[in-house]
Amino acid sequence: MPDHPGPRISVIVPAFNAARYLEKCLDSVLAQTFRDFEIVCVDDGSADASGEILERYRSADGRIKIIRQPANAGQGRARNAALAKARGEYLLCLDADDWLLPPALERAYAAARANPASSVTFKFVCYLEREGRYVLDDEFREFNNLPGGFYVNRPGRGEAGIPVFSWNKLFKREALARAEIEWGSGRYAEDDEFHYKFFYMHPETYVLDECLYVYRRRDDSTMGSVDSGGESFQSRYRDYLDCLRNIYGFLGKNSLYREGKESFQALLIEKIASFMPYSNKREVISEAKKLLADTGFPSEYRGGDAYPAAYALYHYRRRPWLCRAYGPLKMLLAMIPARNFRRKWRTVLRIGLMEGKPAAVGGGKKINYTPVSGDYAVHNPPEAGRRPGEELRICHE
Repeated sequence: MPDHPGPRISVIVPAFNAARYLEKCLDSVLAQTFRDFEIVCVDDGSADASGEILERYRSADGRIKIIRQPANAGQGRARNAALAKARGEYLLCLDADDWLLPPALERAYAAARANPASSVTFKFVCYLEREGRYVLDDEFREFNNLPGGFYVNRPGRGEAGIPVFSWNKLFKREALARAEIEWGSGRYAEDDEFHYKFFYMHPETYVLDECLYVYRRRDDSTMGSVDSGGESFQSRYRDYLDCLRNIYGFLGKNSLYREGKESFQALLIEKIASFMPYSNKREVISEAKKLLADTGFPSEYRGGDAYPAAYALYHYRRRPWLCRAYGPLKMLLAMIPARNFRRKWRTVLRIGLMEGKPAAVGGGKKINYTPVSGDYAVHNPPEAGRRPGEELRICHE
């Protein structure tokens, strides 16, 4: 097999008004123990000093390339522009306000070369900017507790809690090119669209049981600025509907729908059901119902692992009073011995269970954190369920 003519890894960094964070981000790549890489940066119409910072770094290191976009087009389009110029055998996405730990590229590349999967997934630690501390996000506890190894990550089922983020994975570029997989063009669901398209086509991934990435959680980020019920929330909902339509079209184009129909409809129901209780725009709900009809729900979808979720949305649409009557019905269900009956109707009611405003990620739940020491000492998350010695390793910075 001929040697790859370009660098081993292309690191894609889209930047929009990221001058406060960009130097730390780029320094973390240049400090990697693995040296055979290029950095493809996209100045996505920044109005601050991001462009000047990128130019200064490019002058100092020839491995840095800059793509300039005249206006802000969103992270998905910026990544697609970088993807078209990338020459690496593998791709890694890095957000401009985040940073890599020094062995990230080396560990991820070694795992990719040693395993047949088209992607390597690694773990991450969150940096809470307002509080100035490092934490493990309990929203991803299942993923944080996942032992390292080879996994089949089928969308809609059996995902083992693997997040949809693009930045905690190393992708084989050839796998993207063969299926023409790109990021979505929306501002809120670009990662979701890319993730599901990729893993429908290439479900195998190798999970590294190490934290290699630091994700900065900011109050003013795209992910942290969605107001539930407001116009921005409705825009996000529309983005998700467009994302689901695009995935549906992708499955049909690649003759994957018959095989992936059940898992796609599970994904469809999960996403629509999680947003629907908070949508106050009649036209958005109408779009969701049309999408359900276009994909054959519910007449063609009567069984499978995701049936309770389909059943839930089906009855939410026709019997919204069930959600309002959650409390009394919950007590009634507890007295019903039939397990399957109870499970289905508990799922129906779960849609109306979310209390208060949903989290910024649309999950309808408060996000809790597990503290991590600032020096990245070895950490074993509570209730990890690991055997002795199977600790989550957080590499030293």
